[in-house]
Amino acid sequence: MLDFLAARKDRIDEEGPGPDETRAWLSSLNDVDTTAMARALIDRLVGLNRAPLQARLHLRLLDMFSEHAAKLIPELELRIARVRPPVSGNARQVAYLVEKLYKELAVGYFIVVTRAPRSWLSPGFKRQIHRPLVQAMDYHASRLALSEKLYAPAPRGVWAALHRLYRLAQDWKIAEREAADSHASPMRIYREALLLDFAQPQQFGPRDFKHVQQLLREWSHLATLELDSGIADPSGLFLLDVRGDSAGVAYGKRAERSTASGRPILNTTKLLAHLQTELKQLRAPTMHRELNHEPGFLDLYQRLLENWRGERLQRGVRSRFHPRADVWMGLNDVWRLLRESSRSPQTSVQASGEWLIVNESARGFALKYMSGSAPQLTVGELIALRGAGEGKVHVCVGRWIVSNSPEHLEIGLEQLAPVVIPAWYQIPDSERATTESVLYLPSIPGPQQTALLIATPGKINTARTIDLLHGQGGRISLYATRVAETTASVEFIEVIPV
Repeated sequence: MLDFLAARKDRIDEEGPGPDETRAWLSSLNDVDTTAMARALIDRLVGLNRAPLQARLHLRLLDMFSEHAAKLIPELELRIARVRPPVSGNARQVAYLVEKLYKELAVGYFIVVTRAPRSWLSPGFKRQIHRPLVQAMDYHASRLALSEKLYAPAPRGVWAALHRLYRLAQDWKIAEREAADSHASPMRIYREALLLDFAQPQQFGPRDFKHVQQLLREWSHLATLELDSGIADPSGLFLLDVRGDSAGVAYGKRAERSTASGRPILNTTKLLAHLQTELKQLRAPTMHRELNHEPGFLDLYQRLLENWRGERLQRGVRSRFHPRADVWMGLNDVWRLLRESSRSPQTSVQASGEWLIVNESARGFALKYMSGSAPQLTVGELIALRGAGEGKVHVCVGRWIVSNSPEHLEIGLEQLAPVVIPAWYQIPDSERATTESVLYLPSIPGPQQTALLIATPGKINTARTIDLLHGQGGRISLYATRVAETTASVEFIEVIPV
């Protein structure tokens, strides 16, 4: 969890501050030291939320703090925008401050909503309760998004609060009403948070999260919140955990399906149909598409399609024996490791820490960080794995990350191919005879049995013949057909032997 520090002990007076006092105090804060300002705001918000204030006064003071936080939080988030897990040191402190600001503002508005006077619910006066309800949901959703960006589990209590707030919005018949300032409704915030969770953001690469949020702003209305009333086809349906503290579970992943009806579900059927149409358009040739982004979008859309379909997957029995393994990360280190391993079991390439293999299947591995120098990770990183006492090197790509502290880091790896050849590619038309280190995978297991070339992004053009040299003094001629996938660190290019 990001909320890993003890709560601050400083408290304001039990009776709470007045608007004039609060306005003067906020004006006195030092704008230069954003960290100190964030801590000061958090201290005051903690005390404010504990004070027995009248609802209207509590709301007025929260709005003052929210206005200052709206200017401060973007500056803090810029400082952690490019951090990679495991988050530690100063970046972790900043992440904690952002999450704590979101939390205390969410808690404050939640208190106002749940303790609102009955008069606020009278016909013609529900706008008084509508805005703080939207604010509470929006801040809780922001807490979820921050955790997901940093590959951390959802903070405790967030989903329970979102479920309760949306249920209140339904009861008060304001779920679809938009706030005047943000044009957000309780239904929209709730639906987007659910879709983001069901999209499995632990699989997102560094560029994916922002793009998925943009897609949700445009497409989330295609998903509908319904009640279970006899389901024949579970594809695209998610049963919501409205009595618990999680988003829910894909209906098709339930081992046993209850015959009870009337339970809340999220239906993504129309969203999936629209996403399939977008995929067809991306695959169709056009002169107006930004081709540099196409491979990444294709892979992302395909994963969203699979995750929002929510189908039950066949999973093997989890391993009971957990051997240790060494891990190497990045194209250059993996290339050198394979070159040296072909000559001798010993290697000069330093491993990225020691890991525990918590599960293994025909498709890949799940690893847990144990000791050594913890590496900075991204989804899509090229990773080589060698079990303790083994000589075989498994070349994989990182597909998901879970990390809630510098001491806890888990990754999921997809094994690429049984044979990987380290080779050189001489860049044509260069002033000097420069070469690029690449990996050639003669065959990827699967229906199409394609061959791949792994290279640094942007270094190899498609629709041309490529000559590779490898360590045994041989030459391989390949024709590059298309870029199959682009990650933050490598490109996977489909090739045909010439």
